[in-house]
Amino acid sequence: MNTTPPSTSADHKQNTSESSHKSAPKSSHKLELKLGVGFAVMAILISALLTAGLYKLSVGWLRDSLDQRIRDTVAIGSTCFSGEDFNQFTEPEQEGSSEFLQLQKHLRQIRDAANGYRFVYAVRKAPDGSIIFIVDAEEDPAEVSHLGEIYGDAGPSLKTHIDTMQEPMVEQDFYTDKWGTWLTGYAPIKGKDGKTCAILCMDVAASTIKEQERAFLWAAITAFAITLPLSLLVGVQLGRTLAKPIKALTQGAERIAGGDLDYTVKADSHDEIGELADAFNTMTGKLSHTLDDLQKSESELIEHRDHLEELVHKRTASLEEANQRMRKDLMSAAEVQQAFLPQHPPQMPGVDFAWNFTPCNELAGDMLDICKIDKHRVGLWVADVCGHGVASTLVSVSLSRLLSNLQDNGETEAPFSLPDGAAFLNEHFSWNSESMRYFTLLYGILDTRTHEFRYVSAGHPGPIRVTKDGKADNLPMSPPAIGILPNPEFIEHQVTLEPGDRIYLYTDGITEASNSEQEEFGELRLTEKLGKLRSNTLTGSIDALLKELSIWQDDEQPADDLSIVALELK
Repeated sequence: MNTTPPSTSADHKQNTSESSHKSAPKSSHKLELKLGVGFAVMAILISALLTAGLYKLSVGWLRDSLDQRIRDTVAIGSTCFSGEDFNQFTEPEQEGSSEFLQLQKHLRQIRDAANGYRFVYAVRKAPDGSIIFIVDAEEDPAEVSHLGEIYGDAGPSLKTHIDTMQEPMVEQDFYTDKWGTWLTGYAPIKGKDGKTCAILCMDVAASTIKEQERAFLWAAITAFAITLPLSLLVGVQLGRTLAKPIKALTQGAERIAGGDLDYTVKADSHDEIGELADAFNTMTGKLSHTLDDLQKSESELIEHRDHLEELVHKRTASLEEANQRMRKDLMSAAEVQQAFLPQHPPQMPGVDFAWNFTPCNELAGDMLDICKIDKHRVGLWVADVCGHGVASTLVSVSLSRLLSNLQDNGETEAPFSLPDGAAFLNEHFSWNSESMRYFTLLYGILDTRTHEFRYVSAGHPGPIRVTKDGKADNLPMSPPAIGILPNPEFIEHQVTLEPGDRIYLYTDGITEASNSEQEEFGELRLTEKLGKLRSNTLTGSIDALLKELSIWQDDEQPADDLSIVALELK
């Protein structure tokens, strides 16, 4: 006979609750373990991925930064030379000449001024297709490359682009020759005809770069090792913290599924899990309120949208006003620069002057002037500052003021030292790696008594002389530009003019003007054109030249400033 009393609904609920409580610890421990392991693995993976990503980004940044620095350095170095500096050396016997040693000295100055470069040298392509050395800055007799020596294991980019290189470039990857493994930058050095005469090469040792990459790698590994124990601890703690409220929600769902609709899920936390428990308890009653809140939110969004549109309109108007002020300031700065240009030619018996100044933008990097030094001497100059805009204009205006102070005041007839003046400017505008501003300068002085024209060319194209019968030739020029090398040697040139001779000083915006086929106007074409224009007046020859340039460029806006100043001896 069964004496067990019949079970009631309350008893069933109590039994269900007791059964749930009995099974909860085991399930809770399993959940804590799973969550702890899962979060720990996730934290370790995230830490590893972040470490690997940061290392990859750091190495990529290092390589990109190095490539840009090499490209900038070799580009600046190439401006210190002209193609004619290298064309004169064709035979090994010339290696000991004073001109060769002077060129080698300039290469060494560039190598010593730039940090981290092992070899600096120049090469060209021989008639048989091989690549040969022209001059090497290396002092060690065991490692120096001699004039005419074949560079058989040159870098892939040099071999591929030596015939077509138009701008500075860097090897895409390391390459190895008999001197070691390198990352090399190249820059073409062009002659007066616009053709490439030599390639300037600058080598950085691969070991230097690899050492920096290894330092980044060890730093990344160390950071990962430090965060590993912390990741494990965080994972275990998160597992324990999240398992407790999830267990409470699971028990509540089981009670409600069993028919206990009066059961309330208890949540002690005030985080997202607690919010989920509250939402679980009041889900049905808040559906209508949620709909009302959504409609209210939509109305508020429309109101915010209208407000944002109004703010955008006001901001646009403010920006337009600021743009107008900026344009007005630029025009004022341009007027200041124009004020430093020659307003009227100086009155010098027996000498005519003419000039033109055409900036490619509101503010120019070019500058020119004609200044009467005394009753027998007159100075004229033209300069080309690297770049355009406000910074270049400030340099050009400052240069104009300094040159005015350097000239004689008219009370003495002592010679004005052109090399000393160039050296003073080089010291005043010394190289700054942040601004990277430098300029080329051509300054000349004419003595009307002796007809002697003295000038100094600091990295600037030499003057063009046109005789009375229309014969035109290029006078010598000398590197480097102002502000690149410390304590360079500037050379003074002189030429005696005959009555009817003309002298033209110009900037490279004229010779580098390109047509639709990207062909430059060039020094040779400029020289021939000025010779043919000898029958024109001095001013007429400049006007005709500028008209020819406009046709050459298909009447497009010049890409660079166009500046030219000239004199004619009667």
